[in-house]
Amino acid sequence: MPSRHAVLRIAQYHLSHTAAEALVVRLLRMLGASRPKRGWHSVAYTLQTPKGTVRLQWSEMVKEARLTGGVSAIQTWLSSNNPLFGRMLGIATNSPNLSIEATFLNHKHRLKGPARSFPVEQELVGDVLAYRRLACESSDSDSFEETTRYFRSYLFSCISLIEAFMNRYLEMAIHGKDPDARIKELQQESRIENRILLWLRVFSQGEGIGNVRCTEQWDAFQKLRRARNSHIHASEPFFGYSIPKLANPLNACRKGIGGLLLLLELASGQQSTFLFERVATAPMVRFTKG
Repeated sequence: MPSRHAVLRIAQYHLSHTAAEALVVRLLRMLGASRPKRGWHSVAYTLQTPKGTVRLQWSEMVKEARLTGGVSAIQTWLSSNNPLFGRMLGIATNSPNLSIEATFLNHKHRLKGPARSFPVEQELVGDVLAYRRLACESSDSDSFEETTRYFRSYLFSCISLIEAFMNRYLEMAIHGKDPDARIKELQQESRIENRILLWLRVFSQGEGIGNVRCTEQWDAFQKLRRARNSHIHASEPFFGYSIPKLANPLNACRKGIGGLLLLLELASGQQSTFLFERVATAPMVRFTKG
């Protein structure tokens, strides 16, 4: 018989109302907007996008920021000048009579519909957030089978997101040119923690972020990496989980994945994609007795 309540509870929102308002103000200022005489709550901003004109109301922007950790229309527009991520568009079709095509540097695919093609980083951000939520929502079962299955998928997606981020920079660096010694070393390294340090040597601008290994983001990442490795290598003869202890690793993506990626993005000197803030503000998880 299932328990009456899920024992892993996930918060509804990414941000508090105050934090969401602060984020919306920051984004509006980045667009060049000034505070209206009647206050920010009176803002109605019109934005021209590839999909047409979008009119953004203050209350709707704050609501979206609370629920998702961002305002998609504004952040997509602001990140459009990012040479790595800004021009990557996703597309899907449910029609068997249509095909979709995606191209990035030397990579190209054409898919016959029904089909879907979206940037890998965007899909993995969605995976991280969805799997952790599903792990919590399914924790009303006495067996916890679905919870632990989603937890494993969450771990795999977390580390894959770090890999995908670094790989896109690497693809851009080697496009149309012979890789130098540092790039070759990065290509050949298999341990992800070493790859991050090598990546910083290649792509960090100026002083970068100093010694990333001294940050709380690195500590949280290492915990997730070790948990992922124990699963992917199947080093134990069984998978065992104490459900109350899952809350900490489910929350570790905030600093260990989203926070670390924001540090790496800052170190690279590129325009922010804003994508990783969604993971850095992922709704908190807590264990509660059913």
